[in-house]
Amino acid sequence: MKKMKKAIAIVLAIVLVGFTGFKVKQKLDAKAQLTQGSSMSRRSSSGTAMVKTLEVVPEPIKETLRMVAENMAETEVAVQPRINGRLLQLMVEEGDRVKAGQLLAVLDDEEIQIQLQQNAATIATVKANLIKAESDLIRAQTELDRYRALLDKKFVSQRDYDNVETAYLAAKTTVENYKSQLATAENTYQLTKIQLNHTKVVAPISGIVLNKPVTAGVNVTTGTTLVTLASLDPVKLKFNIDQRDTAKARKGSLVRFSTDVFPEESFTGYIHDASPSYDTKTRTLSLSVLLPNAKGRLLPGMFGTVEIAIGENSRALVVPQEAIVKREGRSGLFIVTEEGVARWQPITTGLAAEGRIEITSGLAEGDLVVVVGQNRLRDGDQVQLLDNRRSGAPQNQGQNGGKPMTERGGPR
Repeated sequence: MKKMKKAIAIVLAIVLVGFTGFKVKQKLDAKAQLTQGSSMSRRSSSGTAMVKTLEVVPEPIKETLRMVAENMAETEVAVQPRINGRLLQLMVEEGDRVKAGQLLAVLDDEEIQIQLQQNAATIATVKANLIKAESDLIRAQTELDRYRALLDKKFVSQRDYDNVETAYLAAKTTVENYKSQLATAENTYQLTKIQLNHTKVVAPISGIVLNKPVTAGVNVTTGTTLVTLASLDPVKLKFNIDQRDTAKARKGSLVRFSTDVFPEESFTGYIHDASPSYDTKTRTLSLSVLLPNAKGRLLPGMFGTVEIAIGENSRALVVPQEAIVKREGRSGLFIVTEEGVARWQPITTGLAAEGRIEITSGLAEGDLVVVVGQNRLRDGDQVQLLDNRRSGAPQNQGQNGGKPMTERGGPR
C-alpha cells in the first residue's frame, strides 16, 4: 500500500512539473512576439526606414568670423612742457577737439622776459666794445705798417718795431675776444627766445583731449603731462582671434565693424597689423584694423563687433551640418537613390555658416540627402520618404537661417 501511494505521488509531481514548464514556455513565446512587434513598429508596414530628405540645389553661402573689438585712438600723445615754470592758463577741456598747432597752455614768462632783456643789453655792450676794439686794431695796423717801413730804412730800432707789433697783436686779440663774447651773447639770446616760445604749449597733432590732469596755477616740469591728445582719423580697432582661425584672417582682409551706438550703420576697414606672438593664456592673436573716421564719430573706448569675410560662393551645394554622419573617421552623407536605397557617400566640406556647410565633393545637384533619421541608417537600407524638401531653405528654424522650405519641383 505504501509503495502504491509513493508511485502516485511521483506521477503527480512529474505532471505538475510538466504543466509548469508548459506555462513558462507560453509566457516566453508571448514576450518574444511582443518584442518583435515593438521592433517592427519602428519601420513602416513594408519594413523600410522612415526618413526626411533634402533635395540639393545651388545656393549662396558666405562664411564669416565674428569677434568683440575695442575702438582706440591710433595715436595718443601726452603733451608736456619743454621748460619748467608756473602754469598760467590751460586753454582746453576734456573732450575738446583741437587742431595741430593750436594753443593749449601758457606758462609764466616773466623771468624769461627779464633774461631776454639782460641778454639784449649784454649784446649791445659787447657790440660797442667790439666797435672800439676794431677801431683800435685799425690804428695798430697802420702804426705797424709805418714802423715796418721805417725799420727797412733803418730809421727805427728793432726793439721799437717789436713794441709796435706787440701792441698790434694785443689789439687783434681784443677784437677776437669781443667777437667770441658777441657770438656767445647772441646764442644766449636765441636760447632765451626759444625758452620764451616754449612758454606757449601748442598741440602737436589734431585730435581730441582725452584728459587734463593739471589745473592753472600749479608749478610744472618737463615731465608733467598737461593734456593727453588722441588722433581720431583714422581710429584703431583691436580684437583677438583664436589660433585655429588665424590662417583665415590675413593682413589686408576686409573687416566690417558695428556697434550699438550706431545700430543702423557699419564701418569698414582692412586688417592693418598683427601681434608678433600669441597670448600664452588665451592662445589668441591680437589684430588691429584702421577705420576712416573723418567725422570723429568713433571714439576711443567704444566696443562693438567685427565681422571678417572668410569666403563666399554664390552657387554652392549646401546641407545642414547635422546631416553629416561620421563613419570610421570620415565624413559623409546618406543619399537616397531612385530605388529608395540609402547610400553613404564620403564628402569633403568647404565654407560653413549659420548651421549650413558647403559640400565641395561627393555631392551632386539634385541629390536627395537624408536630414532626419540618418543616424539610424546603414549603407544599403531601404527607406521611405516622410517628406522631401529642396535646399533653398531649411525645414525648420535652425537650418539655413529659418527661411521657409520649398517642396521638390517648385516653390511652395
